[in-house]
Amino acid sequence: NAERKAAHQWRFHQTSSVIVTTDRLICSTVPHGQMSFWFDSCTEFHPDLHQWTLTLGFEEAAPVRLHGPAAPALSLWSAHGIFGDSGLSDPRLAALVS
Repeated sequence: NAERKAAHQWRFHQTSSVIVTTDRLICSTVPHGQMSFWFDSCTEFHPDLHQWTLTLGFEEAAPVRLHGPAAPALSLWSAHGIFGDSGLSDPRLAALVS
């Protein structure tokens, strides 16, 4: 039981609304209110369109995984926010931009 609890896993799950701006994602959370995830501090970008997930890593924050029907659109907008126009040529997003 202790090994299972110590294993790496996503620990904070909740339903959230997400607002996308040109500079960040704003997630509304019950325990923390609105949280900003700034594109300029993003160090990892992992979209998975087939699983409806987007995982982002940040310089000084825990990674964030967004899951649900909006994840493909959030992936596209986040790619543009993080990488600019070149983000739209990411092959993982080809199904959205072709």
